[in-house]
Amino acid sequence: MQSGTIVSAAAVMAVGWMPALPPPWLLLCGALISALFSVFYRRPGLTLLCVCLGLLYGSCWGERLLKQRLPHTLEAQVLLAEWRVLEPPQLQQRSEGGQRQRFAARVTLLDCGVHACIDGSRRMLLAYYGDLPLRAGERWRGEVKLKQPRGLANPGSFNRESWLAQRRFAATGYVREQALVRLDRSQGLPVQQWRQRLSERLAETVPDPTRRGVLLALSSGDRSGLSRQDWATFQRYGLNHLLVISGLHVGLAAGLGFLLGRIGGHYGAHLLALLCAASYSALAGFSLPTLRALAMLVSVQAVAMLGRRAPPLYGFWLALLAVALLDPLASHGAGFWLSFGAVLVIFYLRHMWPALDGLRTAILVQAVLAPGMGLLAAYWYGGLGWLAPLVNLVAVPVLAFWLAPLCLTAALLPPLDALCWELAGWPVAGFMALDQLLAGQLDPWLRLRPSLPGVLGGLAGLLWLAGHRALPYRVLALPLLLLPVLPPVAALPAGRTELALLDVG
Repeated sequence: MQSGTIVSAAAVMAVGWMPALPPPWLLLCGALISALFSVFYRRPGLTLLCVCLGLLYGSCWGERLLKQRLPHTLEAQVLLAEWRVLEPPQLQQRSEGGQRQRFAARVTLLDCGVHACIDGSRRMLLAYYGDLPLRAGERWRGEVKLKQPRGLANPGSFNRESWLAQRRFAATGYVREQALVRLDRSQGLPVQQWRQRLSERLAETVPDPTRRGVLLALSSGDRSGLSRQDWATFQRYGLNHLLVISGLHVGLAAGLGFLLGRIGGHYGAHLLALLCAASYSALAGFSLPTLRALAMLVSVQAVAMLGRRAPPLYGFWLALLAVALLDPLASHGAGFWLSFGAVLVIFYLRHMWPALDGLRTAILVQAVLAPGMGLLAAYWYGGLGWLAPLVNLVAVPVLAFWLAPLCLTAALLPPLDALCWELAGWPVAGFMALDQLLAGQLDPWLRLRPSLPGVLGGLAGLLWLAGHRALPYRVLALPLLLLPVLPPVAALPAGRTELALLDVG
C-alpha cells in the first residue's frame, strides 16, 4: 500500500516535467495490462498499475488544462466580455501615475467579431488601469484584450507560464476603459468579500505602508502591499517565508485548535484543528500553498482519527499523494521541495536518533535544517540569508504567539481590529528599525547559486554526517559538504563563445 502511494504520487507529478503529454488511450491500455499482470504477479503488477493510473490522471489533468487555454486566434483582439471578480484586486501604484488593479476573474466572451468564441467561462488573470474601484463578487461587462498564458524564456528567470498554469489561468489580459459597465454589486463569494473588507479596513487604520503591507500579507495572504524593497529586506534575513500564508501558518492554526479542542476528547481535538486550519486557509483565499498544507493536514489527521496504528511516514506519503492529486504541478514550486524536504529530514533524524530527548532533538533538527533548507533556497533564489537561523529563532515564536493570533483576532472580531493591528505592528516596526541600524554595517545576504549536483551532494553529506555514529565512513561526508561552494566547471572549451538571447518570449 505504501509503495503504491509513493509511485502513484511520483507518476502524477512526473507528467508535469514531460515535454509532451502521453496519450491517455495508451496509458489506459497499460493500466488494463497491468491489472491482468497483477493476477499472476501481485506486487509488481499492482505497482505498474499505480504508475499507469498516476500517469493517466496527470495526462487527463494536463489535457483539460490545455483545452481551457485561450485559442491563438483570439489573441490581441478587442473582445466584448462579461466577468465576475473572484478575489480582492491587488493594487499597485504605477510609476507614471495612477494604479493597476490585478485580479482573477471568471470570464465569458460575448462577441469575438469574425472569430468563434470559446464556450463557457474561463478563469483568467486581468488587469485594470482605470479609476473605478473593483470589488470581489462584482459582475462587469466591457472590452478586454487577451493573450495565452506565457512568460519569458530567459535562463534563471521567474517561470511565469508555470506559475499561471498552477493557478489554472486560461489567459491573461487587461480591461479597456471604454464602455465598462458594472452589472451588479458583490454577490456570492462571501470569503472573498470578507477578505476585501479586511483589506479596506486595514488601509484605513494603518498609515505606514510597510507595516500595512506586512499585516495584510499575514491577515489575508495578499502581498501586493509590500514593495520590492520591503520584500528584499525580509528575504535578506530569511524571513520572507513568514509573509506567505502557507504550511507554517496553517500548522500553527491547527496546533492552536488541537490544544483548545482537547477538552472535547480525541475527536474534538482533531476536528477543531481541521476547522482552525481551514479557517486560516479561507482567510488566505484558499491559495495553492494553503491548499497543499491543508491536504497534508487532512491526510495525517484522517489516519489519526481512524485510530489506525500506521507509521508516521505513511501519513507523509499519503499527504504527498493528496498534494499530487490536488496540484500535479506542485513540484515546480520551491515551496513544495522546502516543505516536504523539511518534514522528510525530521523523520530521518528521528529514525537515526530515537533516544534523544525533546530539547536535544530540537537542537539537532535546527542544526541540520538550517543549512539544508538554506542550500535549497540558494538553488531557487540565488542566495541565502546567513543570519536566517538566528533571526528565525526569534521571529517564528513572535509570529506564533503574537502576530498570527492578533491578525486572526482582527479578522474575526472587527471591533477590535484597530487595537490588534496596532499591537501587531510593534514587532514589524522594531525589525525595520533594526534593519536601518544595521544598514551599511553588514550584508546578511550571501550570494550563492549552487548547481543541482552540488545541492544534492551537500544535502547527502549533511544527512550522512548527522546520521547515527554506526553509519560507516562518515568522514567521507566532509568532501560532499564542499560541493555547493565549488566554482562551476567551464562549460565551453577555450576559444568558443556562447551567446544568450534574452527576452525571447
